Amino acid sequence: MTEVLNIYVRGEPHAQPRARARAIPCGGKWNGQQKWTATMYHAEKEDGKTLPWVYWRTQLEFAIRAGWKGDKLDEPVRIDIDFYFPRPLYMLKPSSPRPAIPMSVKPDIDNLAKLTYDVLKNLGVLFDDGRVCQGEVCKWYAAIGDSPGARIVVSTLSDQAALFEQPKEVIL
Repeated sequence: MTEVLNIYVRGEPHAQPRARARAIPCGGKWNGQQKWTATMYHAEKEDGKTLPWVYWRTQLEFAIRAGWKGDKLDEPVRIDIDFYFPRPLYMLKPSSPRPAIPMSVKPDIDNLAKLTYDVLKNLGVLFDDGRVCQGEVCKWYAAIGDSPGARIVVSTLSDQAALFEQPKEVIL
């Protein structure tokens, strides 16, 4: 396994929301009726305000651009991500544990990871996010005194090709 990217992105992690659908006229009429088509989109603004996940995506893009100097990875990769969230006030008491604490509330871990994979693909780190075949994604409340953010480690697995070979048939 060869580590090719190891960055820490500061800021509060946010998950990308589910895609929304809308109908738009697509021109022309059929039997006197307007033709419509459905399109999918991710809302970036609500009530005129930019949604928090857009700021998080921008932070990811900035940090990945600064840390990535290679070509697109078109091989099996492992991506490990640790998301660190700010602690709620009740976890900041003197009796609270100081190290990071596992977090088991929303946002969902798969939506956090998906946004990260999409940014890696859009910035040319990954040829496709389908190339991710291993990895661990964790959510934590940050240790007392640490800032929220995410540790992202991308490693190639091509030098461990034996792990992906079909087992040889053994006849006893």
